[in-house]
Amino acid sequence: MSIAQRLKKLRWASFVEKVTGERTAKELLYAHMLAEALRTANIPCQPFYPIGGAANYSLLYLIYRIQTEFAPTATLELGIGQSTLLLDALGAGGVSIEHDEDWAAIMRTKVEREILALPLEPRSYRGVEANSYVFDGSKAFDFAIVDGPQGSARNSRWGALEILERSLADEFIVIFDDAERRGEQDTAMEFQRMRGGNVHIVRAASSQCLIFTDRFRAAGWF
Repeated sequence: MSIAQRLKKLRWASFVEKVTGERTAKELLYAHMLAEALRTANIPCQPFYPIGGAANYSLLYLIYRIQTEFAPTATLELGIGQSTLLLDALGAGGVSIEHDEDWAAIMRTKVEREILALPLEPRSYRGVEANSYVFDGSKAFDFAIVDGPQGSARNSRWGALEILERSLADEFIVIFDDAERRGEQDTAMEFQRMRGGNVHIVRAASSQCLIFTDRFRAAGWF
């Protein structure tokens, strides 16, 4: 099944699971698994509040497993919040990027992880106009989390593609959060056209689309 077919199926499944309550049940399962993993690994961590627009528990669970099982060299996070707290607790290398200077300043008081506050600028990339971070870092990131800036109805967070094209390692895993939304699906599909890779979908209160190379192929069973 192609990524387009899988993401189209996800939109319908997400609606059905919201009506039946299955999304809530899955979210509780991921919350329990993350709490148990942190407890048994004796990893001290600040409290999580994954409500509203914050990272949900399936995203946090995926970040935990990727960081602990694959030990990526450098992690790029677009959009900061609950996931930044977890990355900091896990000692993840790399950098987090945020467009809101006030929010970045607050988060810097909570974590030691490097946070860059970069304003959004209108840019054109692959024929699409979007407000994007302007990040010229040349570091090769092998793990990336696309959860910012704020979403849009179509081609959401499109500017991430330009950053990923320039800064992603040959072997990589990328999480596109909010994958049940059409705009985020546009961007995930374009990335897969650009770089190829295997695809895995995780569904809970919010959904994630993972795209990864062979080094990270075990993530297909997360």
